[in-house]
Amino acid sequence: MKGLAGKKEEGSPKQSLATGPEGLRAPASLLELQLQALEHGVRVAVPAAGLSLSSSVLRDFVAFLESFLLNDYQPVQIHLTEPSKKEGNFIFSQTAQALFSRVPGNAKATPPIWTAPKPSQVQLVGSCGAELGPPAFARNLDLAFELPADALDKRDYLNYRYLAKRAGLVDAVHSQLLATLASPELPQKWKWASVCRDRLKVEASVLPWRFDNAKTFISLRFLPVAAEAAKLPAAADAAASGDEETKDRDRAIRQLQKWEVRLFPAYCSSVFREKFLRPDANAVRRRTTATRGVPNSNTAEAHLTEAQVKTLPPTPYYNGLVLEDSRLFRHARILRKCAKDFPAFASSVLLFKAWAKRRALLASGAFNSSLPSGACCGFTLSLILAHACLASADVARVATPLQLFKLALSFIGRADFHGHFYCIGEEAGHPKTALPGAAAAVLAAAVAARNDAADAANPASAAAAADQQQLVQIPQWGRSELCVGLVENAFLFDSEEKTFNILWRAQLHIQELQQEAQISLTTLETLEDPFLPLFGEQQEQLLLKSDLWVQIPSLPPRGNAYDLEASFPVANYEPPQPDQRHISQGPPHEDACIDDPIHIDPPKWEACPAFLGAGTVARLLVRGLGNRLQTFRIRFSLAGSPTGASREGNVADACPVGLLVSITLNGKAYSRLLDRGPPLVDSTESASGTPNAIAADSFRKFWGPRCDVRRFQDGRMLHCVLWEKFVALEGPAALERGAERAVGTQSPPEQITRAVLERHAAGICEYSATLTKTEPSATPKRQRHRRAFSILCSPLGSNGPLSERQKALIRAFAELKNVLCALSSTPLTIKQVWHSDAALRHTEVSTSNIWETESADAATVHSVVVQFEDSGKWPVEREAVCKLKAAFLVAMNEELLRDYSVSSNVMESYLDVHFQSFIFRVQIFHPNEVMEEANIFTDFSLKPIISHLGKAVVGSGGNGKETLTFLGALPDDQTTAKQVCDVLLQEDVALLSAINPYHKDQVLHLRSLWWAPQASALLHSLALKHTAFAGAVRLAVLWLSKQLVVGAVHFVEHVMAFLFVDYLRAGYGDEPQTPHVAFLRFLQFVSSFDWEHNALLVSFDPAAPLTEEQRQKMQISFEHFRHTPSVHSVIDPHGFILPRPNPPSFRRLIGCARDCFKKIHVSCITSAQLTVAWAGLFTTDWCQFDIILRLKDPLATSEARPDVTAPQKKRRFANLAFNRDPEDHRREPITCGLLQRGGSEDLSVYFPRGKFNLSPTAPETAAVLDDLLLRAVGSKVCIRRYILLRFLRRLFQAFPNAFVLGLDFVQAQQLGGGLPDAIALKIPPVTLLCRAVQPLEVLPRLLVCPSWEAQKVPRIPNNPKKEDGDTLQNERAFMAVLSPAMLLGGINAIAVGLVESVLLT
Repeated sequence: MKGLAGKKEEGSPKQSLATGPEGLRAPASLLELQLQALEHGVRVAVPAAGLSLSSSVLRDFVAFLESFLLNDYQPVQIHLTEPSKKEGNFIFSQTAQALFSRVPGNAKATPPIWTAPKPSQVQLVGSCGAELGPPAFARNLDLAFELPADALDKRDYLNYRYLAKRAGLVDAVHSQLLATLASPELPQKWKWASVCRDRLKVEASVLPWRFDNAKTFISLRFLPVAAEAAKLPAAADAAASGDEETKDRDRAIRQLQKWEVRLFPAYCSSVFREKFLRPDANAVRRRTTATRGVPNSNTAEAHLTEAQVKTLPPTPYYNGLVLEDSRLFRHARILRKCAKDFPAFASSVLLFKAWAKRRALLASGAFNSSLPSGACCGFTLSLILAHACLASADVARVATPLQLFKLALSFIGRADFHGHFYCIGEEAGHPKTALPGAAAAVLAAAVAARNDAADAANPASAAAAADQQQLVQIPQWGRSELCVGLVENAFLFDSEEKTFNILWRAQLHIQELQQEAQISLTTLETLEDPFLPLFGEQQEQLLLKSDLWVQIPSLPPRGNAYDLEASFPVANYEPPQPDQRHISQGPPHEDACIDDPIHIDPPKWEACPAFLGAGTVARLLVRGLGNRLQTFRIRFSLAGSPTGASREGNVADACPVGLLVSITLNGKAYSRLLDRGPPLVDSTESASGTPNAIAADSFRKFWGPRCDVRRFQDGRMLHCVLWEKFVALEGPAALERGAERAVGTQSPPEQITRAVLERHAAGICEYSATLTKTEPSATPKRQRHRRAFSILCSPLGSNGPLSERQKALIRAFAELKNVLCALSSTPLTIKQVWHSDAALRHTEVSTSNIWETESADAATVHSVVVQFEDSGKWPVEREAVCKLKAAFLVAMNEELLRDYSVSSNVMESYLDVHFQSFIFRVQIFHPNEVMEEANIFTDFSLKPIISHLGKAVVGSGGNGKETLTFLGALPDDQTTAKQVCDVLLQEDVALLSAINPYHKDQVLHLRSLWWAPQASALLHSLALKHTAFAGAVRLAVLWLSKQLVVGAVHFVEHVMAFLFVDYLRAGYGDEPQTPHVAFLRFLQFVSSFDWEHNALLVSFDPAAPLTEEQRQKMQISFEHFRHTPSVHSVIDPHGFILPRPNPPSFRRLIGCARDCFKKIHVSCITSAQLTVAWAGLFTTDWCQFDIILRLKDPLATSEARPDVTAPQKKRRFANLAFNRDPEDHRREPITCGLLQRGGSEDLSVYFPRGKFNLSPTAPETAAVLDDLLLRAVGSKVCIRRYILLRFLRRLFQAFPNAFVLGLDFVQAQQLGGGLPDAIALKIPPVTLLCRAVQPLEVLPRLLVCPSWEAQKVPRIPNNPKKEDGDTLQNERAFMAVLSPAMLLGGINAIAVGLVESVLLT
């Protein structure tokens, strides 16, 4: 896999992924083959001698470090306090001194000078120490050196003493190691130095471990030397050495640069009594913000009494820091045992790490630390897998890597960390200590009172809860009401003593880990090919999951910024019971003690600034957003060099860490404007401290001035918070308003996040960092940099309320539906009324009229289809059905005008009803009319459609693929004229790119009367179920219009339906909750899906998915016809009815999607360029086209009929628009048919005998269509749209297959004015070649012409042929050559009165 798989090093062990203990079983499924390829790609062998040169060099480097630590390192004395005189052989460590001085009294408890001894042993730990090997994306080699048992005091675990000595030891080893690495004698002694000479240098630096500068380690990396220094030696080596040796060395040089060697101090587990370092114990004896009466950091801290010491909160994070160093060797032994006992363990560990890497959960190494990453450790995941194997030993011994991978996911996803703790190797969990029954009942009542969902509770349950309230004063009252469902104390102990928690660093990621594991398990159980959702690249993109994200560029160091206002309890744990183990004497603790602490800190108050700030912000957001929040993800990134100058505060907190909180919202709840809290309580209840009183007090303190009291219709008075109304903008408009910070542009989640953080965590979020800039020859200068936090929520628009126009349209349609169903003039009753309009299914893109800004409220046309009740008297013949429908329309027209005073215009096939400022185009559907086509195109079997369709090979002007045409009689002139009217009056803009659709006339009829209403109803149901669906479709359609891609509107709707319903098959873990996430997934999916070899199978209802039999038949249909793109559904199993973009437009669609997603992909979520990238998605790139037609409003001024005709001279060129028409067919501009004739006044000229017999080649066709349009609609918007369709049709008939059309079709819709301001044309390279031209197809009067086959065969039986076998009409075709100048001249001639200018790009 790209990004995960690296080049497998030579000599790596080849273990089959699907093998059992004997290693003989072949892979049983496609997934196992894919996982096997992934495992071989990420596997890296443990460095050892005898493998590749790079492995030998690494093994030799490890031997050098062991020799240095055991032999060359010299013990040195370290000052843990600031010495009065700097003399003697001492090491001064600023980090050690800062840690030692954190707790006053350390200098009295232990000597301030400590001798850092020589290590007693050095071993490989981590993945290499467990003989598993690191993955290719994190090549780390960990080496631990253990201190002698007598080097530490038995009580050094208290008050940062051990950590201070550890920091001094790291600095001492680092300083001596730097001196050793600079020795010129290393190349003569060690092979690694000889290979790296003049090519690589070893950089040794002291870095914070997991963003915590209180615990450091030594990082050793191989870096290339300067190019100037390496140029001459490299050239000399290449000339002196042989080719193979040079290649091996170059390969080793490249491989070594990917590795990082890390040195960690360790101590013997018998030094400290581990029971004092359990998660519930306190090991830091100091007054903190978790105690009342906190003194300022600048003042001396008062001595704590024994009662205060016994009630100090636990220090689980600090205890983990100390215990971790004693577990390095033990955990490596556990993993080695698992690798020996379980044959598939090593492979499953790599899969588990690759799974976590794809979700950005693993902590970044030194190479890419600037990217946001999680704080989980790959070694921790290995121990989780070891627990799963040890807990089910018999099953794990014979399991495959895939089965072990499922076993680990099952443990994480189904473990109850909230109520149980687990021990490694034990299958069942142990219940945690529960609260007393009365306390649990009171807490539950408080939670229900605070939750906004409490409105749904009935009065009986509320009264029952009130009866259970007792006057019980419990410490940490509001802990459960703060973060319902937030797991923060997940325990997986590594021994039966329950001392060290393996998950202590992953507390902030437990919720995300569990959710991802549950999604992955569902994917494995549901899909046949779950590889893409498990290990696809889209899993790594936070933007594809984030609806709201909060970025804090740099967290402040430990200090007053974390002393939150005591307005709400942040802790989520009970105060510990008095612990007598550490106090030998003293009075017993009394509950009424004045110094009884009130805990208001996060439970891990002693944690590093990264975890402390992240935990505080997460708890604030969880409580503030409530049920608007679905899940959150926490990521960290280095805000600067970890070895840079220290900042304000303690030196041990010098690691500049940035925080990113990514939030997935609940799409059904996040637009809510009112938050309802606990009920109002009286003074008596408040003084008694009842649950309602405490919950109300917590609610008021949390929200501050925003909280008020409101009375509701049921008589209740509740504490509430009302948020400002917001305008739901989309696309570029949302970006512009968001940049201006205009009033009413922020959605409720953004308002809540900003209000909560500014009220409770202003010191954290708006930290003003003070950096020290050191210059060699000047006094250090202080520079202040303001680092304000940033909040971004749905940058492309949020789910908001419907506009007033949409509400009016929905009301009008509902009333019209009732009116139509109540009509009695027809012999049958209307049983169903459908709509097939984008506006009624909420997917219409709102825009403004670019030609008439004052006519924003002009009437718009919306398609409606009605179906009468069944009757045996309906005729079977199609022509009779059409005549009967026309009679019904006439009767409906008369009754609407007579009984309801509703005006309407009746036509032969539809009825335009003018109803409440809207025009509803009503058509009648009956199954008999389309039964024949329905039996062909809606049958899942392939035989019916093959028997009615023939295959014809496209000529040289096509794309080389096979297309389909109907068999049967050719249409006559009258039928063709009717088809002209139907096509030009379609509301579907996808038909703009269709050039000659008459081989699909039956499909068009089936589409408009049956498929469109059915598809619209299914899409409308999706829009109602998924609040983000309609907005996502509008964003995608708006993007298509800005990219000038036509003919893909229905395609976009079906792809969006697939992403919302079958999100697992699309490769995503959950459905999108906001439009911008769905839009980004659309871009990623369209650009990465293999449209050439796969069909998209769309299901509209997750409760009724496609069956396996249906999927197989759809796949067989795709493999037979090979349409691109091919979109299949239940109502279109063969993909023939859905309007598809033509191949050139679809290729542009894929290319634009790929380019736009790449713009977002390369922009980090924390980058300031992300906003620019968002705006770039909706910017039209005119340079992709060759010809730009600037249009003007043809209705602005009337044009006179031109008197000058075309030149008399005939030319044998393709651009026949220059030629003069026959004398009886005078040529006219495209707009004259509408601008000069006033509707039907000239129809008598064309029909003197009253015959309605139109020929597509006759000049009467344009007049009839003009009259039909004016009588049916009559608005300027529809006239512009009709003129545009006429122009495009004539353009593509004059130059068939000569252009790729680019059009902003949103402007061509009714709301946009019916006409875009420009049209773009792209000329394919083959257009300028010689081609066959058919003269009759480019007559100026002709709008849409029948196919060439219809013209060349006379409509008489036994058509005579020439002796050579050619038809008579073939002589009328000739060859011609196109040129750009001729194209421009032809366009100008055709577009008189419409095109203002023609430009070449």
